[in-house]
Amino acid sequence: PHAACDLSTIWSVAEASTSARILDAALHAFGTAGYEATSLDALAAELGIRKQTILYHFSSKEQLLDAVIDEAGLELIAAVGGGLDGVGPGWERVEAVVRAVFRLAGRRPELPGLLREVSR
Repeated sequence: PHAACDLSTIWSVAEASTSARILDAALHAFGTAGYEATSLDALAAELGIRKQTILYHFSSKEQLLDAVIDEAGLELIAAVGGGLDGVGPGWERVEAVVRAVFRLAGRRPELPGLLREVSR
């Protein structure tokens, strides 16, 4: 027997997926082109959605930036925390943090750009 298809669950997954795609594209755009140079229209065109879809998920460009910063921060925390597992005290920990940050930057080169952009 097949489980009943719960439309609200499907809708929630689709909404989460759209939000995640928007956040990922915004992280890339803000981290490479900068906040000021990124338009919601261009972001929507890149994603193949309407600008109104972005504004449905994030009420403004500023709110989108805040969400991107939150997601990037969580990713950084996870990378650094995971890099410290089983590491000894002192300079070993410092070295592990630096390695974890560089590995993350290698996988997500837009993150250092986002940090630079946010610090302005």
